[in-house]
Amino acid sequence: MTSLCLIRHGQTSWNAEGRIQGQEDIPLSPSGVEQVFDLSHELSSKKFGMIYTSPLSRALETAIILAPLYKYIPSDDRLAERHYGLWQGMLEFDVKEKYPNIWNSNWRLNGPPNGESQSSLVIRAASFLDDILKKHDGQSVAIVSHECLLSAMLGYILKIPLEMHCALRWKNCGYVWVGYVNGQPRLIFQ
Repeated sequence: MTSLCLIRHGQTSWNAEGRIQGQEDIPLSPSGVEQVFDLSHELSSKKFGMIYTSPLSRALETAIILAPLYKYIPSDDRLAERHYGLWQGMLEFDVKEKYPNIWNSNWRLNGPPNGESQSSLVIRAASFLDDILKKHDGQSVAIVSHECLLSAMLGYILKIPLEMHCALRWKNCGYVWVGYVNGQPRLIFQ
């Protein structure tokens, strides 16, 4: 059975502040590093055929801590977080105040001002997913990425409408397993 473990990176200082990171390259905070070590103990009995990561340092650091014995952890630009356009670097509170109409609508569909739409995010996620499912048939694969990208990927896997992807949420170092049985995806709860 092919299985995927979709993992969100550990906490950063911007996560703790409520600041929107998007594709800004923010490293893990000390508490984020602790979260990843805790997760590595939790997943220590799992063996992955491959671990892929976003090129952004918070995800790359997470992958390296999770897989210290892997000599090669490929990064892929398609796993980077959503581009938040004008909102990158802003506090969520300030975005809500400055852009109330956009924020209170389902802004993910069209994307933030000068940012990436949900359909663009799904296209990136689906392209990556389709490639690795062919390449790693019958293997267990870990994917370390970001909340919006992982939500788009899981939404695509489960055929959830775009406007509902916002219901798929990951805490820092949160993860979900997806197994493929006869080519059909199934969520695997531990």
